[in-house]
Amino acid sequence: MKRYKPSITALNILIVLFIPIFLLLSFLTSYFLNAYPIIMWGIILLFWAVYIIFFMIFLPLYFKNTVYHVSKEDVIKYSGFFIKSQQYMKVSSVQYVTKLFTPFSKYTGFNFLKLNALGGDIVLLFLTKADAEAISSVIFSSIKNII
Repeated sequence: MKRYKPSITALNILIVLFIPIFLLLSFLTSYFLNAYPIIMWGIILLFWAVYIIFFMIFLPLYFKNTVYHVSKEDVIKYSGFFIKSQQYMKVSSVQYVTKLFTPFSKYTGFNFLKLNALGGDIVLLFLTKADAEAISSVIFSSIKNII
């Protein structure tokens, strides 16, 4: 059973990518609510509190606690930090696999695998391109051996 973790590069890109968005939201808030300074500063502080809580605390903890275990028999996903979750799927029950590679995914880590079965699915998020290819090849070879 091989162990995979989400790409830290994807986490860093998400953190940096959303700074200009929150700066733009702060600018628009100060532009349109300049006549109401208490409301304006309250909303700006709310935006940055959301940024700090979600992008500086929640996402790093999610990336740290998420682990994917893949073997020829099963796929297990462990995630969460307040509420821990575990998803288990037998490779023999996988109906099809959806691979999503974004542009520059080799450098960004925005690669996703969705394993679909008759009763549910498992989404493996933010994998490196090499990990996504390795997982999909293990699953495809296992499926071919079953047929």
